[in-house]
Amino acid sequence: LDGFPRTLQQAQLLAAKAAVGIVLCLVLPSESIISHTSTRWVHKLSGKTSEMDHGLPGEADEYDRQLEMFVQREDDRIEVLRSRLDEFAKSSPIVCTHYEALGVLTKIKFSGLKALAPGCQLDALYSSLRQRVEDWLWAGRFTALVLGPRGSGQTICQRLVADFGFLHVSADALRAELQSCTNEMSQEIREGSSVSEVSDEKMLAVVLAHLRRLRSNRVLLEGFPCNLQQAEQLGLHVAVGL
Repeated sequence: LDGFPRTLQQAQLLAAKAAVGIVLCLVLPSESIISHTSTRWVHKLSGKTSEMDHGLPGEADEYDRQLEMFVQREDDRIEVLRSRLDEFAKSSPIVCTHYEALGVLTKIKFSGLKALAPGCQLDALYSSLRQRVEDWLWAGRFTALVLGPRGSGQTICQRLVADFGFLHVSADALRAELQSCTNEMSQEIREGSSVSEVSDEKMLAVVLAHLRRLRSNRVLLEGFPCNLQQAEQLGLHVAVGL
């Protein structure tokens, strides 16, 4: 959700309807925003946005003719930008303090808008931000378990995936994961007739490693846990909702 909430009241109203897990506060100089945004013009026919701080090419009469084809959005005018940035400077610290007290705020400071371009300051800052988001997704993941006799859950899983967007992790996927691990573990799974015959410690380690690599916070885990000890250990690392 980009650009909302802008006031404390909006933040409180949002909290009554949606759980906010992470808040990214981008900090950069106002003048950098004004100098960049105020040069944006929109072509009347194509709708394409262009930066025109250096003017248009050609002779004076050609320049005037081309300029007539462009219009500037009201929000991009300098006086409007300054007014809105002043309002933001007053309300933003209050909203940030609110989310900081909740422990969900991450501030990222940039030297200017040009630092947001790939290959610039953004790359270094995004690395730490990416880890923060991954940790949050892992902590907030909703995991559903499908337990039953071998081969019984395929149709149910397919429907849950279609209706709710779960990422399905099947017993076959876990077996393949095991076979790609160490030789000792691969030998153990080859000798066993099912995933349930692998030791609890090794099986749990493989499941957790597999879940951490997934890019989904809705996971449908089929065929695990197989016993009470696995269930208790899984509950220490993963929030099981269904």
